[in-house]
Amino acid sequence: MATTAGQNLAAPGHARAIRNENNSRAELSHAYLHALAARAGFTCSCDENPDPDGACTSARLDIREQLDPQSSLREFSLELHLRAVIGQPSAVRSKVSCALEVDLYDRLRSTATGGPRFMGLFFFPEEAGGWLALSAEDLIGRRCARWVCLQGAPETSNTVETTVRVPVWNALTPAALREIARRVSLGGRFFHEQ
Repeated sequence: MATTAGQNLAAPGHARAIRNENNSRAELSHAYLHALAARAGFTCSCDENPDPDGACTSARLDIREQLDPQSSLREFSLELHLRAVIGQPSAVRSKVSCALEVDLYDRLRSTATGGPRFMGLFFFPEEAGGWLALSAEDLIGRRCARWVCLQGAPETSNTVETTVRVPVWNALTPAALREIARRVSLGGRFFHEQ
């Protein structure tokens, strides 16, 4: 059987299409985080090896300013994990649920780190054409992400995945990001509630 140069016989067309869609989700997640951080006045460096399915992006946000007159920290970083989900899940008691790998959950809930780590849920529109046509700025304007701090969350008996509940009122916006950083700079604690 003759093949043309560069043709990949191992990956059927639908597998390549899924991989391209996942790459687009990962790239848009990166762009969203960079735009969010830039609007908040912070720098952002995203993980160079995002989740292969495009569902999770890790980033470090660097803050180099005094956010409050009482702040003891003026130069610090925030760790943020952004999980992309398709569609808007239904809320139960004003919280949306998301499955999270236990090893990531344990890292995010740890109290042994220098500061709290944060998780965000990034809601893509159901139709791929709907989110491929949007810019990161459009998505920020639509308030397409929510955040939660899992520091101090209880240990789970699950071994693969656990359910995390994210409050719908915690919109991840530039103003919210600045307030999170301000609280961290003051040594404020974030209390996790199920």
